[in-house]
Amino acid sequence: MPTFRVQPTFMKSALQAIFFFGIILSASAQTNTKLQKDGNVQIYPSLDSLLSIKSIGEAAISPDGKFVAYEINKRNFEADGWDSHLWMIEPTTSKVIQLTSGKNSGWNYKWSPDSKWIAYLSSDANGNDQLFIISPETGKTIQLSNAISGVNDFAWDHKNKYIVYTSASTISDELKKRKEYGSFTVIGKDEVSMTHLWLLNLDSAIKKPYPGREVINNVSVSGISSPFSWSPDDSKIVFSGVETGSKDGEPDIFVFSVPDNKIQKIVSQTNRDRDPQWSPDGEKIIFISDMARTGLDRYNFRLAVVPAKGGVPQSISESFDENPRIVEWNRDGIYFWGGQKTAVHLFRMIPETNSFTRVTQPDDIIANGFSLSADGQLVAFKASPSTTIDIDELYISSVKDFQAKKLTTISDQLSQYILSKSEKISWKSTDGLLIEGILTKPKDFSLNKKYPLLIFIHGGPADISRLLKANWAFYPIDLWVNRGALMLQVDYRGSSGYGREFRKLGYRNFDKQGDDILSGIEYLNKKGLIDTTKIGCMGWSHGGYLTALLGLKTNKFKAISVGAGTSDLSSEYYHGKYFALDYLGKSPMDDPEIYKRISPVTYAKTAKTPTLIQHGDRDTNVPIQQAYDLYTALKAQNVKTELIVYNGFGHGINKPKTLKAATEHNLYWFNHYIFGDPLPDFSKPLSKTTK
Repeated sequence: MPTFRVQPTFMKSALQAIFFFGIILSASAQTNTKLQKDGNVQIYPSLDSLLSIKSIGEAAISPDGKFVAYEINKRNFEADGWDSHLWMIEPTTSKVIQLTSGKNSGWNYKWSPDSKWIAYLSSDANGNDQLFIISPETGKTIQLSNAISGVNDFAWDHKNKYIVYTSASTISDELKKRKEYGSFTVIGKDEVSMTHLWLLNLDSAIKKPYPGREVINNVSVSGISSPFSWSPDDSKIVFSGVETGSKDGEPDIFVFSVPDNKIQKIVSQTNRDRDPQWSPDGEKIIFISDMARTGLDRYNFRLAVVPAKGGVPQSISESFDENPRIVEWNRDGIYFWGGQKTAVHLFRMIPETNSFTRVTQPDDIIANGFSLSADGQLVAFKASPSTTIDIDELYISSVKDFQAKKLTTISDQLSQYILSKSEKISWKSTDGLLIEGILTKPKDFSLNKKYPLLIFIHGGPADISRLLKANWAFYPIDLWVNRGALMLQVDYRGSSGYGREFRKLGYRNFDKQGDDILSGIEYLNKKGLIDTTKIGCMGWSHGGYLTALLGLKTNKFKAISVGAGTSDLSSEYYHGKYFALDYLGKSPMDDPEIYKRISPVTYAKTAKTPTLIQHGDRDTNVPIQQAYDLYTALKAQNVKTELIVYNGFGHGINKPKTLKAATEHNLYWFNHYIFGDPLPDFSKPLSKTTK
């Protein structure tokens, strides 16, 4: 059951609110039907039905190109988790096979080099994530590992002999001895969450699961991140990690030699260097790097190359004006993906010239999860053309002659529902900067009608809103739009996808980001589309912060919802993981004025907007103190305010029951202030959980 706390805490029962399994009739469960022209009857979706939509997870094409394995994911409200199972399709025949089922979910599927096995992670009887393999031909499943601390990620070698995986290291003798003093952590010195590489011999593991061999080396490395990659001859493994005692705490690039159990740091730059892979000849390493840049420029990643033996890294993607992500370096070139405004594409770079061409089409495709066959001739991926209402489907195509073939039909789930329509719009902000956004409209939208307007602000700050069908969690867009509202998502300055200079405009300009959002509202108002007395605003993380800033600084909104947002930037600098120096340049000790000017609580004295505050009690990115600060400041001014604390969660919510609770809290909050529905007592049960 989900637990959350609603302030004020005068009743003990309100501290552990539990959903009552009853049915209520509300706007979240519309049952009106509508007849389409082709005779098919559609219905308005309920929140339960939207949160139960299945989705496709990661896809992996077999090395021989004959099959594509993929996950199908669905929230399991009864178990308060996710059902994630492995499916496989043969592209030439469209034959589909379900390979795993039952209570135990699996994830992170990777083919063996000979295409005979698929390895994946799943929980063992003790709840630890372990490494398993399954035969696509027979369905036989074998557990390979019994790692004490579980398995985080893994990679096959090229000869089906070894699998390398990451897991927490065994506790040191020093820490064992210190236990007689009790439990404590010395910040900056203790190595309590180190992660090491472990090697599994496949022949031995198939006979009986075992932990494998922990890599012992003369340099203790923690924070190993995926991916890590075997050299073409399987003698070395390259990975990124944070060396113990690192001054900046950021990852560097290391090469581990398997035969002699030695480790070498080959890239040591300030800031982040990660996601390394080998060149086909084993002579070079490619990785993602900010090339020791500082400030917001460090978030504009580059592709960098360094000799495998070490040397001076060279940036090779300066001409690509966005953040590239590596897919693979094969004999045909370097494949990477990146955003192009609201689209996402696959690209191929020629390493001799650093020139690149786009592989995927059409222009507006939103593609991700690319997986190449061993010969590099076929690519499997997920995509959603922005011209449709589809959720992600699985596709396959030739790389050189790109013609995507759709392999799945999972978006057919949506055919029974009356859903909204979205389009990309643009306007000029207060200083003339061109801003884009996503406008979502009812299916029967009319230019001759004024609509309530709801604003959703993305986080990041360098995230982006795209023309994708939302997953409806936290902010159930379609339920509001089906009631006759418009939804606007704004790609404010600093968002990704629009180039490095646009992203850098977010530097010391959080108030200008607010102007970008307000100017979008004014753009719609001038077109006569909105009822300015019924405007709501919501967002999570940086989106929650901007919502609070606009909601307290102006009186434009009927109500707002602040999810895991910062309310006092000066306090956040000292207590959170907010990258204030990157975005503001100076600390609150050196520049207190900017911290005061763009902190929401600065404007609490004159605030009047009803505010819903949502926060996880274990949030370390934006500590829970920020929520209490905002709540206390607004309560002192008698502003209608609700603070709901989700117990046991950090910066996000990953359990279906509590996620549904957070979504319902938003749904009923705006249903009241925008549509006039009664406002329920959030400390009491709201609805029945879908099974």
